[in-house]
Amino acid sequence: ARTHTRRFGLSVGGVVIGLALLAVFRSAGNPELAGRWALGQSLVLVLVAAVLSRVIGDSAAGAVAGLLALPYAFVGAALAVARPNPWPDLVASQFEVACAVTVLGALLAAFAVGSDNAPFAAVTVAGLLGVLGGWLTSSHGMSPPHVACVLLCVALLATPLFNALAIWLARVPIPALPRSATDLIRDQRLPPRAVVYAAVARADGLLTGLLAGTATTAAVADVLLVRDPDVMANWLVVITSAAYLVRARTYVTVRQRLPLLLAGVTGPAALLIGPAMHDPGDRLSTAGPLLFAFGALAIVAGLGYARKEPGPYLRRYVEILEVLLILAVLPVAAAVLGLYARMHGLG
Repeated sequence: ARTHTRRFGLSVGGVVIGLALLAVFRSAGNPELAGRWALGQSLVLVLVAAVLSRVIGDSAAGAVAGLLALPYAFVGAALAVARPNPWPDLVASQFEVACAVTVLGALLAAFAVGSDNAPFAAVTVAGLLGVLGGWLTSSHGMSPPHVACVLLCVALLATPLFNALAIWLARVPIPALPRSATDLIRDQRLPPRAVVYAAVARADGLLTGLLAGTATTAAVADVLLVRDPDVMANWLVVITSAAYLVRARTYVTVRQRLPLLLAGVTGPAALLIGPAMHDPGDRLSTAGPLLFAFGALAIVAGLGYARKEPGPYLRRYVEILEVLLILAVLPVAAAVLGLYARMHGLG
């Protein structure tokens, strides 16, 4: 009962503090004042997170306070620089600043909490990609579908680097391999077991956050790309979604596999809900049956492979398919960005 009471108190408190953003939105007539107020509340929540986690020793409550600080940081930064266009008419430069401040807030909150760094790592990665997208739009004048194309490719192609990056950032002690006979008989001092466990837990949280942040960015990019009338943009969504679905098999834990699966499902769902249902005549003849067929296929595959694991030949075919999908990403992305037309014009 005490555990449920604690969770209920944290949930209600978080919802009420989140609803306080309505006061910020309704004060958008004076964006500078509203932005400063929101940034101040974000700083207060980070300090509360530090006290709860470091002083009281309740890291879970500290994580809740730290996460509540992030929307205040985003909204406050967006309003603080919203002189040309008041909220919610965000321009690229305002979005860039808001994402940068959110990244700073996530880093401060992660340092204040000291544990359970997965959500803060996810916000940091998504914020950095948001900064990149805002910079491409404001500095190079790229359209939203083109920015989404770049971010989708970066998010997908950077995924294989996350394992080594998480181990390096978490400072996981890795034993040195022996290079000679003397190294084999040398008695090396091993780090304490508690230190190794803590480093592995940090690496696991960082890896989960990196995957969740890039998968969320990819899902948003898919939604933006399906709004582009270019057919190659739709093909890019199909290819990257299939790559995410195939790559999810390499992660065992649910919280690391689920973001990749959701990113892989978002693209086809956006295509079937958006372009496939644009023509009223195709809604019942094309989009509806396809959605029904994909849903039935997912149920059959889930029930079948839950009882029997796929064989080695199928696994090998899936590995080859993943390589082909990754190789196809950049050529299709170049077509979406219009690079082939530019090269043809230069020639």
